[in-house]
Amino acid sequence: MPTRLVADGDVARWCGRLVAHYGGTKALVVLGGDKHTRDELVSAALGSVDRALLERVLFRCGSVGDGGDELIDEAVALAIDEGADFVLAIGDADTAGFARELARRMAVLDAGEDGFVPYGCIVSEGKVPAVVGAGEVPVFAIITPELLEGIGTPLRELLGSVCAAA
Repeated sequence: MPTRLVADGDVARWCGRLVAHYGGTKALVVLGGDKHTRDELVSAALGSVDRALLERVLFRCGSVGDGGDELIDEAVALAIDEGADFVLAIGDADTAGFARELARRMAVLDAGEDGFVPYGCIVSEGKVPAVVGAGEVPVFAIITPELLEGIGTPLRELLGSVCAAA
């Protein structure tokens, strides 16, 4: 599981605060395919990062499929050139997986302090467990309101109370 799971869906409130909380000063924002990154979701996330007085650079990975390794190499080069120290994924489980691999490769190349580059994700579609599976996990995951609608009421209430206490 991620260090922090935010289930109230308020991307504008949480995104920048959490990037800063986990040590990010310049985020490489990875955008998934168009159907997963609505304009208002991306605007809320980027506005939140800006309000937290953090720098950012955008990378659109689109649909991660064929050519995934070349895309990750391209994103790593951009992150290193720009001095990014945090990876933020906005999209579905594939986008989060792309960000996880990107952060791992950046750490291997000593792009981050202590061999660790944190990443977080804003999950707008797909199954949350696929995003927070085994291996390296995001330091936070924000679940958008659309995804929350598919979660049963008892679990949604539990997630809300856990997040409120965090």
